[in-house]
Amino acid sequence: MDEMTRGALQRIPSLVSLSTIAMAADFQYECPSGMFSLLCAVTGNGTLNAGEKSVLLAGSRMAFLSGSLRYRIHDASRDLAVSRLDFSTSLGGICGYGLAQIAEQFPQSRDLMEEHGSCIEFEDPGAVILSSLRNLQTFSAFPPEARNLQTTLTLCAIIGGISAAIDLRNSRRHCYNQHVRKALDYIEANYMVSISTEDIARAAGVHVGHLHRIFPEETGMTIGEYLTHLRIEKAKSLLMHTDIPNASIAARTGISSQQYFCRLFKKETGMSPQEYRKSYALTCGYDPEFYPAPIMTPTT
Repeated sequence: MDEMTRGALQRIPSLVSLSTIAMAADFQYECPSGMFSLLCAVTGNGTLNAGEKSVLLAGSRMAFLSGSLRYRIHDASRDLAVSRLDFSTSLGGICGYGLAQIAEQFPQSRDLMEEHGSCIEFEDPGAVILSSLRNLQTFSAFPPEARNLQTTLTLCAIIGGISAAIDLRNSRRHCYNQHVRKALDYIEANYMVSISTEDIARAAGVHVGHLHRIFPEETGMTIGEYLTHLRIEKAKSLLMHTDIPNASIAARTGISSQQYFCRLFKKETGMSPQEYRKSYALTCGYDPEFYPAPIMTPTT
């Protein structure tokens, strides 16, 4: 087999389905053997239980599942809608590019694609993965050859993005005092809901007063400043890369109302959310009803 043939025949990700639905709490879902599923909350929030793992799907918090694994949604808000991407891998080649090249740039992806029956939670920094999911929904109008190319490359980008997000999470664990690290982990896992400094201190395992002293020393910001900064940064990414309305962005970033979100955003950035979005103009169309619902199996 010559070099060109070897380069073309490798593992590549293959799209199975992409859907956005209101997942029912009384159903058991499944990521079948040989498949991978990515789940994120488009609106609202809910807790995903997969095996022994529990993940709050809210804001930029996502879950990556590898088959064979069954899961359910619990404690869902009324407005919960979940985007679910299912894909497998197959032998092929797209311009000589595939999982081997992803692993060269993102070594974590090798372990990610070899997992079986696991659930991995991660944050989507910069809304990179959310933007890629939305891009996938635009490819249906492309000619078949172009659609297959764009779909495969976008799936590769998603796998790389998940790997980079996991690497970022793991690298941060070595940068801070253990109590500050636990506080940061708790904030990033819960910024999209109402949390207090008492909640954060409890998760960090220290007294509130002590956390107030050590947190600025490590991060350069007070707890409140850090939480606000994080929420605004998440909002910026959503404004830049999606067409999600301001009210939904406020809800996804843990800000109590659209009006307060607009005031806070302008105070922090000097621009209104509309002005900020227009200055980047990187939005794309979105039709949550375009794709069919995933297969569901009744709970036994």
